[in-house]
Amino acid sequence: MRDMDSADPINLARRPTRDEAYASYAGDACRSLKTTAALLKVPLGTINRWAVEEHWAATVKAEDEARTLLMRADTDAKLIKNLARRIARMEELSEQSVNLAVAESATRYLLGISGMVPMTRSQVQVQPAPVMRDPKDLATMTDEELDAQLRRDLTAG
Repeated sequence: MRDMDSADPINLARRPTRDEAYASYAGDACRSLKTTAALLKVPLGTINRWAVEEHWAATVKAEDEARTLLMRADTDAKLIKNLARRIARMEELSEQSVNLAVAESATRYLLGISGMVPMTRSQVQVQPAPVMRDPKDLATMTDEELDAQLRRDLTAG
C-alpha cells in the first residue's frame, strides 16, 4: 500500500520524525506515549512501535542518570571549592570572635560538618567524678555491704 503523504513534499516536511517524537516524549510529553502521540498528531500505534524499536524508556533513563552524574560532579566541585574557605572563616570566627554567640555558632558549624553532633549546655550531663576507693576496702566488704555500695553508686550517677 502506498503512503499518500510520501508523494506530497509539503506533508512530508510537516510529519514529525522519530527524533522529534523521542524529543517530545523525553521532554514536553513527560514520558507518556499517549501524550506524545497527541502532541505530534501521530497515531499512538506508531509512537508505541517507535518507542519499542528504539528503546525510548531505557534511553531516557540512561540520559537522566548521565545528567544526574554531571550535575552531582558540578555541585561537588563548587562545594569543595568553597568548603576550605568556609571552614577557614568558621575557624577564625570560632577562635577570634568577641561575640560568644557567634563563636559558639561557628564552633557548632565546624563540629557539624566534621560529623560530630554538638549539644547545648543543658543537654550535657556532667557525671560526678567517681569516688576512688581502696581495692582493699572492697575485698573486705561482705556481700550485703557490696550490694548496698552498688545501689548507692547507681543512684548517685
